Amino acid sequence: MRVISGTLKGRVIPTLKTHDYRPTLSRIREDVFNLIQHNKKLNVNLEESTFGDLFCGTGSIGIEALSRGAQQVIFNDLSILNLNTLKIFLKKYPKHTNVDYAYYLMAICYYEQIVDEKKDLNSVVKSKEYFEIVIDQFPNTDYAQDSKFKLEFVMDILASKEMYLGRYYLKKKKWIAAINRFKTVLEEYDTTIYIEEALHRLVEVHYLIGLKEEAKKYASVLGYNYESSQWYENTYALFDKRYEINQKKFLKENKKKSKFTSKIKSLLKLDE
Repeated sequence: MRVISGTLKGRVIPTLKTHDYRPTLSRIREDVFNLIQHNKKLNVNLEESTFGDLFCGTGSIGIEALSRGAQQVIFNDLSILNLNTLKIFLKKYPKHTNVDYAYYLMAICYYEQIVDEKKDLNSVVKSKEYFEIVIDQFPNTDYAQDSKFKLEFVMDILASKEMYLGRYYLKKKKWIAAINRFKTVLEEYDTTIYIEEALHRLVEVHYLIGLKEEAKKYASVLGYNYESSQWYENTYALFDKRYEINQKKFLKENKKKSKFTSKIKSLLKLDE
């Protein structure tokens, strides 16, 4: 199938070898764009418009719109198989004016397939790869800004996978495997929400296997950076067996003091 008109006129649009999709016929595409571009009642300027190709399949309508000057095209489909079409487009036309959007679409297609850290991570890794391409190669675009936001979530998912496996190995007493997983979070995902727990788990593992000096090293890093966190309290409890007892005693004494103070205040009010 070929593009009918515009900057990509005559170029072949790659299609998937499947019976589930087929390109929109050339005459139908021609009729659609004649209606859009030449109907005075619609009054549409394609070059200033965002074109939506819903249930895009092969993407033939959307690519035709890009060729005819659409500002941007949103491709929407339920099947990840259509990523192949975008991949071939990027390979054939790497210098096209909309290549930044094509890379962004690739990232979004994979991003929408993410479930959680317990499932296959291919979609997570691929979305990270394409979001980073958008951020690095097209930093001044709106796509880059949105990619940065979504990349934070992707990094959290990757870190949570490492933590999930690390906790599993810790439970099974596979000390080295657990340490390696938690260290990966420190080295590669230090801006994620799992950094505090990873430090605590490293303290915990090293303490359990008798490497107390190594445990203290990670505890000091956790204390210096996250002293007010619950994970630091958990870490402190490992070194001070009476920590929880002392904490409860402190809270109990404070409660007694507050009751005593409230009684004095009530007596003073009676004297008045």
